[in-house]
Amino acid sequence: MPILEALHARLEGDCEILERAKALERKLATLARTAETLLETVRCTSSHRVEWYIVGLILLELFWSV
Repeated sequence: MPILEALHARLEGDCEILERAKALERKLATLARTAETLLETVRCTSSHRVEWYIVGLILLELFWSV
């Protein structure tokens, strides 16, 4: 239907749908990267904590053996 296509094209231009969609995609990509970075930071922090627990247990074992 040509009338609906013309209306769609007009609304698309007036509302800047394509530009807004691209801006939303960029924002979502940024949020995804931020979430991945935060997740890696949490994993790294948790890993370091476990390593310190192991070091503490080794030192405790050495102390008891002396």
